[in-house]
Order: sequence, then C-alpha cells, then structure tokens
Amino acid sequence: MNLKKQSVFFLLAYLVVISLFVAQAPITFEKNKNSSGKISFQSTSGTATPIGKGKASGSTSASLTLSGSFSIQGNGEIKLSGLTGTLTIGTKTFTITAGHGVISGKGTVEIQATAMTPAGYGFEQFQLVLHGTSTYTPTQGTLVFTSPQSKLASQYFLSITGQETRTP
Repeated sequence: MNLKKQSVFFLLAYLVVISLFVAQAPITFEKNKNSSGKISFQSTSGTATPIGKGKASGSTSASLTLSGSFSIQGNGEIKLSGLTGTLTIGTKTFTITAGHGVISGKGTVEIQATAMTPAGYGFEQFQLVLHGTSTYTPTQGTLVFTSPQSKLASQYFLSITGQETRTP
C-alpha cells in the first residue's frame, strides 16, 4: 500500500473507533445514573398464620407499615435501607428496626429486619423476613408479600398486600 492509501485507511479506522465511543457515552451515562429518595409501605390487607405444633390454628389479621430510604443502582436494582415501622398481628404490635433489602429489576422484593415486642412482652427480638413482588408505576405501586417465604422468625407465616410510595 502506498503512503497516501495507508494514511486514509488509518484516518478512517480512527474515526470509526472514536464514533463508537461517542455513541456509547450517552448509554453508559444513563445506565450508571443513580437516584435515591424515600420509600414507604402501608398494608391494605394481611394475615398471619402461626408456625409449629401446639400453636393456635387458623389465621389472624396482620398489618404492616414501613418507611426508609431507597437508592436505584446502575443495573436497575433498588437498594432499601434504614427501614423502620410496625407489624401488628392480632392485638400484638412489633416495632421494626434495622430493615434493609432489595427490589430487583424484575420486581422481586427481599427485606430483612428486626421486630421487637413491646415492654409488656419482655422485649423479645425476632427476625422478620419479607419476600414478594413490587409492581410500580411512576407515582405508586403495589407490594405483595407471600407466605410461607414471608415470616416472623418461627412465630408466623405472613401474607400481606399494600401500597408502596417512592419520593425523590
């Protein structure tokens, strides 16, 4: 190849490589864009079923409130942190602290927290595990936690549905 043809070839190759980087820049920027805000959950219906032999049979009503922070990761995953609230089963109310979790890009929800009984019950602590799905529109969504994956330690299986709200 003569020198003029080589120069043109390298210039074209250089321009193609540069154009690929320029075309990728907006996509990469958007993909890695993180945002955060506050998230809250208020149950609209729920049941708790005792776990184990010797416990009362049947279900009782359950309600849940949670609030905390969220942050959207570059891969679309939503990390939840600082979740606090209350879980009421029948007439017994548990205080929820130290909650954290994740909502996957496909809407699967996993939350873990500590639930403590009130003073009259001796300040017992239980592990709260919530597993379910989130269906979210730009302003609000529905969270559905399913039994038996959702539970309060070895005490109750939980089935809870409610409204999710996110604010920047």
